[in-house]
Formats: sequence, C-alpha cells, structure tokens
Amino acid sequence: MSSPAVPRGPSVRASATSSSIESVAVWGLLLVLAAVGWTVTIVQAGSMRQMAGMPSMPDMPVSPPALLFLALWAAMMGAMMLPSVAPAATALAVAGRGAAQAGGRTFVFLAGYLAVWILFGAGAYLVSVILPDAGMAGSGLLSSSAAAGGLLLIFAGLYEWSPVKRMCLDHCRAPQTLLDRGRGGDVVDTVCSGIMYGAQCVGCSGALMIVLFAVGLMNIVWMALLAAALFVEKVLPRGPLAGRVTGAALLVLGIALLAAPGVARAFI
Repeated sequence: MSSPAVPRGPSVRASATSSSIESVAVWGLLLVLAAVGWTVTIVQAGSMRQMAGMPSMPDMPVSPPALLFLALWAAMMGAMMLPSVAPAATALAVAGRGAAQAGGRTFVFLAGYLAVWILFGAGAYLVSVILPDAGMAGSGLLSSSAAAGGLLLIFAGLYEWSPVKRMCLDHCRAPQTLLDRGRGGDVVDTVCSGIMYGAQCVGCSGALMIVLFAVGLMNIVWMALLAAALFVEKVLPRGPLAGRVTGAALLVLGIALLAAPGVARAFI
C-alpha cells in the first residue's frame, strides 16, 4: 500500500514563506537591539575614559552607582547575548505563529531572558562591593587586584570544561523544553520561556561574563571576543569544541596573571 501523498499546495508554500519572513524579522530585530547595546556601551566607555583623564578624577577603586551599573550591564548583555539568542527566539516565534505577531512574542521572550541576566549582574555587583579586594577600579571598571582577576579567569577557564557547562550548553543549543512551553502563545508562557532560557544561558555563559570583571567591564575588545565565543559555541556546529578552546585560553591567561601580572596585563 502506498503512503498518502504529502500536500504541497499553495497553503504549504504560504506557510513556509510566512515562517521565513518571521525568521528574518526576528533575526533583524535582535541584531538591531544588539547594535543599540553596542552603541550605548561604546559611548559610555568613551565617556569613562575621558573622565579618567581628568586630574580631578584619579584612577582609584570606586564602585559605580547600582542603577548606573545595572543600566550598563543590561546594555552590555543586549550587545553580547542577543545574536546568540536569535535561533531560539526565532524558533519560538515560528512555533507559536498565529497566537501573536513574531515581534511581540520576541519582545516578551526577551523581557524574561534579560531579567535573568540583570539579576545575575546585580549579584555580581554586590560581590564587587562587598569584597574590597575585588573592587572595580576607575575608568574601565577593572578588578583592582591581579590575584582576584587571575582567579576569576582560572575559574572561568575550568568551568568551560565542566559537566555543568556541557549540560547547560546542550540545552541552549537545543531548547526544546522552552519551545514546548511557549507554543501556546500565552504571554505568561512566553515570559516563562524567556526566564527558563535565561537561566540555562547563565549556566552556560555566566562564567564568561564574570571574565569582564577581570579584564575590565567596559573593555570593548574583550567584550567583542567573548561575544564571538558565545555565538560560536551556542550556534555553530563545532560550538562545544570551541568552548573548550576558549576555556584553555582563559586558564592560561589566568595563571599568567597570577605569576606575572605585569606581562599578563598587556593582553587585557
């Protein structure tokens, strides 16, 4: 008995075209938002460098106001994370097609996602304030302790090789659970999907974000390198292998920062 033919009429072609349009729209939206985040971060980094050059603004350990820090952190997370979130956000928007427009679903999803990262940033800020030796210094919001910076880099490097990292990375690369939850199109479900994916992403990439406290929170070059590493390991086929390479490089740099701070700072 022959199997029934799969319908391939105009309705199927229209559905495929609609999905393609939604995918392009979501990718475009996230890239625009990421560009806005990069613009805000670069402008703020330039302002902080100018302030550091003023005689009345010596480069001494100082913690930025909490609200300013969280605003900068949100812009940085948008700049660095949103391109690597695009595949999951696109799949969610397409899976729930008909319940809401793709753009609206994406904004709701991102609200939950970024809320998790802002909470993570608040915790990191509190640690930098509570621990004086890890205080953020001057213009670049750079750890004032070479020892603290070296230990952060070593931790991040080792974490890239850990089973927890591999498990979270697998979920980030194939977020089937959040897609199943978000298909209904309900706002609460979509927010929860963003929160779930954000938690998985923190488990996958949180250690790499901590690296910014060792190399300078407003270090644009390192931000770009880490953003590229995140995109490769979460989106591209050989991502897990690339993550282990990143971990090895961070481990070597962390050891160098402990053993020869003056030399290692040249790479930061």
